[in-house]
Formats: sequence, structure tokens, C-alpha cells
Amino acid sequence: MGFKWNLVNVYGAAHSRDKEEFLISFVQMLGSSVFPFVVGGDFNIIRRSKDRNKTKKLPKWSFFFNSIIEHWGLKELELSGRNFTWSNNQIDPLFVKLDRILVSPSWELKFPLVTVRTLVRGVSDHTALLMHTGIKPNVFNKPFRFELCWFTRDDLAAVVN
Repeated sequence: MGFKWNLVNVYGAAHSRDKEEFLISFVQMLGSSVFPFVVGGDFNIIRRSKDRNKTKKLPKWSFFFNSIIEHWGLKELELSGRNFTWSNNQIDPLFVKLDRILVSPSWELKFPLVTVRTLVRGVSDHTALLMHTGIKPNVFNKPFRFELCWFTRDDLAAVVN
């Protein structure tokens, strides 16, 4: 395919005192990226009021985060499956969308059929996201075959690692 791009996994600052440093690092990463990119993970920042099931005033970090997204022309990929990606697991639970995937404009042009779906939440308080670029993988018609004689090779451990 010949298309080079970067995949960046994010774990954003959970505490307000560290969010400024996180956002500065985020901007530095965006500015240093040579290739189109996908940035995804737990940003620990909400973007909109609808990112929570309980009403609360948006923190200043939401404004800064949205400004960065707008400045760099990033697109947030829409989730299918559920609206929120985190829960505090209380009796009267708080649900929040903290996890997301952002893409650069040039990446989106290359993969216009991209989809993101949420997976079933297991033991974590976060929901995993599964991104599919929309490109069908190459299917090889020739099945893999294992030969027992391979065990007789002295260098098997070096070859199969």
C-alpha cells in the first residue's frame, strides 16, 4: 500500500494539576508528526456536556482540548455501540466519554470508510475501542502447514522466536 502513518496511544492526565502538561505534550506531538496520524485512547478530558450522563459545567480543559482539535483540523471518529466509555461503577453511576480516536485530515482522506465500535466492558472501568480502517485485509488462499521435521533443526529456536 505504501501509505505511512503514525498511531499514537494516549493516556491523558487524570488530575487537573497535570492536564496542562499533558495538553502541551499533545500539541508538541501534533506539531512534530511528519506523517498522517491516528491518536486514540483515554484523554481524560470531556469535549461536550453530552459526554456525561450527569450535568456539570465544562472544565476549562474542555475548551483548550477543543481548541487544539479545531486548530489542527482533527476529526473525532464517531463511536458505535455506546455513548460513554467510562463508569465510576457506583450505585448511581456516572458515565463519561473519556476515550476517543482523533485522526488527521490526510489520514481521514486515505481511510474514508473507517469505523469505531465499542467492545464489551470487562473488568476495566473503561470500554475498549476497536477501529477498522474499512480496507479489507488480504486473504491468502494457501493455508499454513507445519512440518514435524522442523523440530529436528538445531536452529529452530533462533528461527521461530
